[in-house]
Amino acid sequence: MFSSIYKFELNYNLKRIAPYIFFALVGLQAYLDASNINPNHTYISVHGQVVHNAPATIAKVLLFMSIFGGIFTIIFAATSVVRDFENKIHEFYFSSPITKWSYLAGRFFGGLTVVAFIFFGVLLGYLIGCLTLEVRYLSPFRLFAFLQPFLIFLIPNLLLMGIIFFALAALTRNMIATYVSGIASLVGYLSLQDSFSQAQNQKLMALLDPFGFSALELVKKYWTVADLNTNLIPLDSVVFYNRLIWLAVAALVFAGLYFKFQFAHQNERRRRKQIAEAAEIEYKGIRQLAQLPTVARSFKLSANLKKLLALAKLEARRIILHPAFFILTIMGARQAYHNFVENAGVNGSNVYPFTSWYLQFTTDLIGYMIASTIFFASVLVWRERDYKSEEIYDAIAVPDWLLFAAKFVTLITIQTIFTLAVLLTGLFAQGVIFGYTDFELPLYCKALFGIELINYWHLAIVALLIQTLVSHKYVGIFVSSQYFGVT
Repeated sequence: MFSSIYKFELNYNLKRIAPYIFFALVGLQAYLDASNINPNHTYISVHGQVVHNAPATIAKVLLFMSIFGGIFTIIFAATSVVRDFENKIHEFYFSSPITKWSYLAGRFFGGLTVVAFIFFGVLLGYLIGCLTLEVRYLSPFRLFAFLQPFLIFLIPNLLLMGIIFFALAALTRNMIATYVSGIASLVGYLSLQDSFSQAQNQKLMALLDPFGFSALELVKKYWTVADLNTNLIPLDSVVFYNRLIWLAVAALVFAGLYFKFQFAHQNERRRRKQIAEAAEIEYKGIRQLAQLPTVARSFKLSANLKKLLALAKLEARRIILHPAFFILTIMGARQAYHNFVENAGVNGSNVYPFTSWYLQFTTDLIGYMIASTIFFASVLVWRERDYKSEEIYDAIAVPDWLLFAAKFVTLITIQTIFTLAVLLTGLFAQGVIFGYTDFELPLYCKALFGIELINYWHLAIVALLIQTLVSHKYVGIFVSSQYFGVT
């Protein structure tokens, strides 16, 4: 039964558009870093005299990207088990001849395989980026230099985070708590990076670092430029023991989940209690419905505007809580933050952290907004048809323009939230990281809300128009991608 559940979970996720969007985004980030030869601009790693396809450099890029892999494991692995409870079909599995191991392992590894596929985009993007460079930026090509860090750093990290968040979701059956834990762990690890690097006992810190950053830095601490350009990551070192320790932790967490998870349907007593409570709620609802006053229907413009705002609020709430919106916003804000911090101050180009300098890096975020707008335009236009409720929706006593306008207002709302997140990221970087308090808020508002956000609204109009005119969801996504790619 393990293979059947695994294949089902894998096929379910691969039929969605989200894995391919994330594959392209992480691959693009890796490509930009690998092909970057501008010493004054940093994406992930600083190359200098070290060649771009050095094993240590590839390992650093994969490690950096794997930190954000926890969010992907939540989306594709942790949600798999909660989905059964949300759809009220968990008792079907619990009463079927399926073992607890087959159920948990099939769900988890099916989702984790999709996450591994997404991060294979990092490897492919970095490889393509290296192929675009001149020979003087590269050492002789070795496939193992790409595969080794993928296998010893990225896969174990995804496995560790995936098991932790999968266990949390399975035991709490609450995705909000799992997402909050994912954010907290990400922020907590990033805040502890200085502690890992400044600790006196570097070997102990290298062993305790769950991602292996400190272990990698300790191994190559005394390497020359020639060593960095040629040496593979030695496995007979602290890296091996770090990986062994945290894989053991992952195994213990999964074992704890196995023994703690209750693979049984509800007992009859609890079922009767729920039926009685449902009957009581239904009775109260009927009484309240009978007491409702008669109201006059209104089709005035003011009433239609209230309906528009109510529909837009409902749609916006769904999208804001959508994992894809969350991860695209985090990735976009992180890119602006990282590029700004790496290229300003004493560690960058000795440039003061002016607002104008930060805003130079926000123009690169158009790619995230294009991906977000195309994806959510398809979700908004095709939601009713995906759920087979379009006839009910079309029968609502509202004009057609109102339904389209509600979807447009929803899109520009999430674009505004994305822009606001970018603004807050800039304020955080200036005030907290650099201690610079001359924020120039009028310049922020002019550049982000007066220029960038207006450009985003154009994306929303075109994406909605294409999805409305094209009679197929994925064809509409393809046409939108081609249009924005050309323009």
